[in-house]
Amino acid sequence: MILRGLAEVSLARGDLVRAAEYAEEAFKVVPDFDRLAKATHGVTLARVRASQGREAEAESLFQTSLRFLAPSEYAVDLALSLLKYGDALLVLKRPDRAWALFKRAQELFANMGSTLFVREIDARLDARVHSSGASCAQERVP
Repeated sequence: MILRGLAEVSLARGDLVRAAEYAEEAFKVVPDFDRLAKATHGVTLARVRASQGREAEAESLFQTSLRFLAPSEYAVDLALSLLKYGDALLVLKRPDRAWALFKRAQELFANMGSTLFVREIDARLDARVHSSGASCAQERVP
């Protein structure tokens, strides 16, 4: 868990080399039987790979993680993973795919009563609406 946190901090600081080292090590040390940890650590490694421009590898890691998280009872982990996946898609210049993930994450957060994350996603969607000229009513999930 500490290594994953260090990877996230390094990524936020723009230190991709260190972020990759921490994320790779964190993912490697998680035992295969701990599927939740493997999925969430995989999302962190996927974000790093997206930031490195390694789209195919990032996609594979995100998809593997979401296959576990989607049917599970871990809605908060799924919502956070979808949010991170959307952010990674923006980095990879794939905004059309990102918006659908943001909307899905927003719906999950709203169902949990997590207004902080709902507002955070609203800001992303508003930025899209303002940059594209589309109507807010068309873009937001109720």
